[in-house]
Amino acid sequence: MNKLTPQQRLERAVVRLISAPAFVAYSAVMMVGETRIETDPAKCPTAYTDGYNVTYGESFIEKLPEEELCGLILHETLHKMYRHTVVWQHLFHKSPPLANIAADYVVNGIIMEAINNGANFVKLPSGGLYDPKYSNNMSVGEVFRELCKQYPQLAHPQAVLCGELPEGFDEHDWKAAEGWSQQELDQIQQQIDSAIRQGNVLAGKVGGNEARNIGDLMKVTIDPWALLRQFLKDTCQGEGELSYSRPNRRFLQYDMIMPTEICETLPHIVFGIDTSGSIHGDALTYLLSNVAHVFKTVNPEKVTLLYWDTKVAGIEVYERGETDKMISSTQPAGGGGTSPQCVSNYLKDNKIEPTVLVMLTDGYVDSWPTDPGVPVLWLIYENESARPPYGTVAHV
Repeated sequence: MNKLTPQQRLERAVVRLISAPAFVAYSAVMMVGETRIETDPAKCPTAYTDGYNVTYGESFIEKLPEEELCGLILHETLHKMYRHTVVWQHLFHKSPPLANIAADYVVNGIIMEAINNGANFVKLPSGGLYDPKYSNNMSVGEVFRELCKQYPQLAHPQAVLCGELPEGFDEHDWKAAEGWSQQELDQIQQQIDSAIRQGNVLAGKVGGNEARNIGDLMKVTIDPWALLRQFLKDTCQGEGELSYSRPNRRFLQYDMIMPTEICETLPHIVFGIDTSGSIHGDALTYLLSNVAHVFKTVNPEKVTLLYWDTKVAGIEVYERGETDKMISSTQPAGGGGTSPQCVSNYLKDNKIEPTVLVMLTDGYVDSWPTDPGVPVLWLIYENESARPPYGTVAHV
């Protein structure tokens, strides 16, 4: 009998999975994107996904018994289904190793639940990360926060594993996912949403299990940095230019290609940074790095940083073209209580009327400030219960 090629082995494993009631709900998602086999182990030693396409290392899958190959395919499919490389992109910028590990704990918990319920033809490949305490319907964000508490030495953007935790058996292509345009993200979202619906309809017809947490899967999750970028563009002043390079998505559903207005002028951003609580050190560097990256795309004329606790304790001003210096030259000040009203008072007392006010805080405040009368975006750091009474809110 001729030996099966890696491609044939993958195809046989997929057929076995989608024929099983436990996994039929995932069948359509398995077909989303491209499946690639990489012959160079230096480029792909095991397997990885960018959230749409999946690449398998040829030498890796050749060594796997079929039950572990089924586990590997399920693992990558669940990363796609839950959009891990897109939804949790901001966690990767906080700590690459902990973001990878948190995502693996979640998907492997789902696989182990199926195995424990009788799917005995599936097995996680050697090195698969699994811990029952992370298997109770926890999100990647929740697992990530727990890992940060347990391993604070890894909770920073330059963290590298040095034996504290196993790395898992696969990789995640966060950077490729970060490079997608909003239009590409929308198209991928639609394809995966459609695949989830198809899979659950099929599961209902054959008596299989539906995908877990389908309501959460179908819910659009906001990338806080994409929201910041769009918020700033939406508050630009001046008519700007009309461009067909990025068609207006509102008209695409009617098969009409209409231009998007490109903003030319964003006079003044005031950025109020809470220095009273958890936002300091590596966390502040991570947040400011993302903000500075956004500023490159919107190019404001002036950025004012206001560091505050119960009063505005530090003021820094950066003119157009100087925001790259923000990370290296900024000098955070403050560290007392938490009263964001001081920012509104400072703007009023100094007759400052910014184009937009961005407030970065952990949300543990004495009381929310009065509306300053300008567009406000709240970036709430690691406190999903915080709900400011006005403005746009993004949780970071």
